[in-house]
This record gives sequence, C-alpha cells and structure tokens, in this order.
Amino acid sequence: MKKVNVFLVLMAVFCFTSCSKKEGILETEKIETADFSVTNKAFAKALSKAITNYELRELIRKESLLEFDKDNDVLFQKIKDVKLSDGTKVLDFIAGFSELGKDKFVTNVNDAVLLTIFVPSLKVFKPDTWRTENQIPIVAVRNENDIVTNKPLLAFDSNQNKLALSYSSEPTVPVLVVKNNERVNFDDNSGSTNSNNLSTIKKGDALMSVNNKQLYFTSSDFKNLNIPSKTASVNPTNNSITYQNGQGPGTYVGKLWHGYYSGYNFTYDRDCIYYSLKNDTDSGTLDNTYAEAIQGFYFNSSSSEQTLDALNNDWTEGIYEIYVTTLFVEGTSVKDVKKGFSVSKNELFTNVGGSRVTKYFPISPIEIATWDMQKYGDTWKFLIEEFNFGETKKYTTNVSSNFSTNFKVDAGFNLFKVIKIGASAGGSTSSTKTSIYEVSTTVSSFNLGEAILSFEDPVELKGRNAIAQYPVIEHVINAPLEPNMTSTRGLNTGLVTLIVAPYKRVNPLSDPQSYNDDAFYWMSHY
Repeated sequence: MKKVNVFLVLMAVFCFTSCSKKEGILETEKIETADFSVTNKAFAKALSKAITNYELRELIRKESLLEFDKDNDVLFQKIKDVKLSDGTKVLDFIAGFSELGKDKFVTNVNDAVLLTIFVPSLKVFKPDTWRTENQIPIVAVRNENDIVTNKPLLAFDSNQNKLALSYSSEPTVPVLVVKNNERVNFDDNSGSTNSNNLSTIKKGDALMSVNNKQLYFTSSDFKNLNIPSKTASVNPTNNSITYQNGQGPGTYVGKLWHGYYSGYNFTYDRDCIYYSLKNDTDSGTLDNTYAEAIQGFYFNSSSSEQTLDALNNDWTEGIYEIYVTTLFVEGTSVKDVKKGFSVSKNELFTNVGGSRVTKYFPISPIEIATWDMQKYGDTWKFLIEEFNFGETKKYTTNVSSNFSTNFKVDAGFNLFKVIKIGASAGGSTSSTKTSIYEVSTTVSSFNLGEAILSFEDPVELKGRNAIAQYPVIEHVINAPLEPNMTSTRGLNTGLVTLIVAPYKRVNPLSDPQSYNDDAFYWMSHY
C-alpha cells in the first residue's frame, strides 16, 4: 500500500516529467463518513473463533471462488443468512463469539453493508487450494488509517489473541482479511451516497438491497458475468459475449472499413463513424448507435512495476481497481463519467527471455458516451488512477473544448434533426469553453496521469493501408506482446496507455435490426 512520504515524492517526479500537468492546488479534506473500522475489528475478532467451524470455512472458500466482483472477495451481506447444518444463520453463529453481545454485534454488522472477507492468494495459502478440512486461518482486519501511518496489520488467532502482521510482507501462515469492499458502493433510502467510496463514481449494475441501502457495483465492469447471481452452491455458467484484443461484435471497424473500401474521402475517422460523412463537404445526422468505449490498457514501461510495488506493496488489497474519469464541457459546466475495471499485476507484467516486460490488457468495451460534437465539443479529458480506500483529497483541473457552428436544425416531417455540415468544425466559426472541475480521490490512490482526446484524432493511425493489410483483425499500435499490430490510437499519459475507441452498441449477431447499417452487411459478406 502507500506510504505518504513515498507517494508524494514519486508523484512530484511524475507530474514534472509527464506529458500533461494538473492544474489547481492539491488539498486534503476529511469527509465525515460512517466509520466501520470498529465494527470490522469486532467482526474479525469474532470470526477468528468462529472460523474453527468447518462448514463456515467451506462456505467462505466456495463463495470466494465465485469472484462476484472479479476478486476473491466474500461480501458478508450475501452469506449472513445462509444456514449451517444445525439451522443457525451464519451471522448469528459468528455473533455468539463476539464480546459486544449478540444484539449489538448483529446491529453493527447489518449496518456495515460493505464488510467483506477477502481470501488472498499467498505463497502458502490460496482460495483454490485451501484445505478447509484442517487449515484454520487467522483473521486480519485491514485499516486504511493504519496503512498511511505505518502501523502493523492487526490480526487474531483462533484463541482471539492479538497478532501484529505486516501489510507489505506476505504472512507465512493462512490468513483471511476483513475489509471494506472497494468495488461496491451504496445509496441509503434518502438517496445519499456512501462517501467512503468516491462520491463521483457513477452507478454500475445493482447488486442487492440491504437495510434500506441499495448496493451497486461502482462500475459495471466489476460485475462478474461468469457467475449466477446466487451464492456459492450453484455451478457457474457463462452467458457473456467473448471479446478478443479489446473488441467484440460490433465495434467501430465495420463502419470505418466500409467507408475506406467504398472510396469515401473523409479526413476524420469520427466524422464517418458518428455522422456518416462520405467526404469533407458532406452532411449527416448523429448516429447514436455508436459510442466511445474503453477497450485496452497497458503500462508503457516495465520499470513502472517498481513504482507500483513501492506504492502498492499491500497484499491485503487484492487486484488493482483502475478508474478512468472522462471530462467534457457541456453547456457551462463539466460533465464527468467515471468507469472502472479490474486487472491483476500478472496481467500487466510478465517475463520474456529472462527480462521483465509489460503486457497489453484487452478490455471488453466499457461504454463512455456517444460523441455528440454539438453537445460535448471537440475535446475530452481523461484522468486515470489506481484506486484505494483512504482519506479523501480534492484538487481542481481545467477542462476546455471548442464548439463550432456547423450544425443546423432540420424540421422535416415534424421531426427535428440536428445536421452536421462538413468535416470536424467545417470551416465554421468556433468558440472555446473552459470550466474548472473538482476532482475527488483519496490519499491512498495512485495517479496514473491524464490525457486529451480530440474528435479529429485518428482512430486508425495508418488508415486505409492498415485496413487493407489486416482486413479481419485489429490490434493496438505498440501494444506489448501483441503480434500483427496495425494502428489503433492510444491515449498516452506518460506512464500508461489507455485505448479509447468507438464501438457499436448493438450486437449484429443477435439484433437483426443492426443489419440496417450497411457496414454490418459488408462485414457479413467479406
């Protein structure tokens, strides 16, 4: 995890050398939040005794292997009402070992809706090899405040004795970790959001309702589609679409390739994709079946692994949560869309020929928004971070975009349509709008930099030549360990590269209406 002094030094160096800089003055702000640390500690202590029960160990092991949030996490709210063989509910069974008394313990745990049991993958202990019949782990309790102040990791053995472990050094005995879930958030019945997580994170898929609180994934990508919605007793099934190399059925390439092969003479790729322009003087309406999407990610250099290790040397955290905040000016304010995805260190770095190298991580398209140039201008800004719980901090950044006048309203057949005239700004007059946006993050999160994407930036850097050379496959330029690369453009922050490109919302294999798009007719015949 992060040590504050190391974090500040490294971030100062990075901000100086990065291709982009943050505006504003960084300030740390303490937000008044629900403090679950006392409850988590009491729960960990009681669990350390209750875990001597074989049935409970087996339940936790099975549930962790489901990876409901793409990590070996067990959200306690999902298993608390499961009954053991004697008919006792799991929560009541664990409460019997609490020093708080059953009623108070149950009330506190029911309020701590993010309470999670993490089964780590250690050299001596892994969820898939856990011998539950005779392996009784100790129970540690993760505390973000202890991490930033360099305090030891508190743990309890089966006799509820206190033990002091290290956050940075793996234990040599089996351990479970009680923590708050970093991939799930909640709203209460008044509509307010839990500020232990980032308040600006937009809701992903709903998870469950507990005690007048609606739990949801902080990003839809954290939802594991390969498992059923029930608990650990059913066999997993996979009904999700399989994507390769960061793209799936119906990405931008169909329409773009169709335009190339049909001899369209457009200058900017997104004019063809979003407005169906065949040349720079053509006109067209917005095609909102397409949208920008996050489709890949990688670190630019293998040396970045050392930086990650210095700032994330915390084995209790699990795999990384990467958040991408897209900022664009809308009217007189800034619209923000925050999306997240999970990735393990082994998916980002590997050994090749005795050397450590980076790996390209393909992502099933995570939608951001349709690029409505009239509404959102011609420039989007991206902020990227590896998120961790901790004390909230805020800073400001400037967001600018150009807005052109090459749009007109057509009222034909009583339907108002906005028509874009000409390529990009179309030679029209334009105005620049700039707004200040307040970024909310945490002291413990690792800033991976920021980047700018312009509507005029090419999607395929090699254009028609790339399409002709690789008519049925698309890769990312300079993507580590990716053969036959063509030239999908990436957003480079100086430290990482993020692939953001248009994709088509509908699936041409399951939605017959998508064949109204001549690009998909072309794809189905060639």
